[in-house]
Amino acid sequence: MKQYPYNTPQILNDSQFLLYGGRTGTSSDFQREIAYSLAEEQMTEYINAFILPTTVTGTYFWKGTNPVILDYGHVSQINQVVFSSVDWANSCAIETVTGCHALRGDGTYGYLDVQYLTSCGGCTSILGLPPL
Repeated sequence: MKQYPYNTPQILNDSQFLLYGGRTGTSSDFQREIAYSLAEEQMTEYINAFILPTTVTGTYFWKGTNPVILDYGHVSQINQVVFSSVDWANSCAIETVTGCHALRGDGTYGYLDVQYLTSCGGCTSILGLPPL
C-alpha cells in the first residue's frame, strides 16, 4: 500500500475553490480542508504521480530482470541507489551523476534500469546477483 505523504492540502484552498465556482457557505473550514486533501490524494492515485515535486524512497527486490517498476510515475531524477546482497553482507551505493542515468525514457512510467546502473556504477564486481 502506498502511503500519501501529506496531511494537509498542498494546492487546493478556499480561494482556488471559489475561483472555479465553488460555494463555501454551508461547510466548515475543517470539512473543506478534508475534502481538498482527499481530492489531492485521489488525483495523485489517479495519475500515479504526485501533484507537487516530492522526494520518496522505497525498497525493491531486483530479480535480475529489467526494468524495476517504481510505485510512482513522472520521476524526474533518482538521487541514489543502494544495492545490498540478499544476506546483507555486501552493499554498494551509486550516486546518480552525469552519464549514469537510471531512468528509462523520460521517467513517465517510473521504470528504473538497474542493469545499467550496476555496470555504470561499478557495483557488479562487489555483489553477487541478484542484489536488493
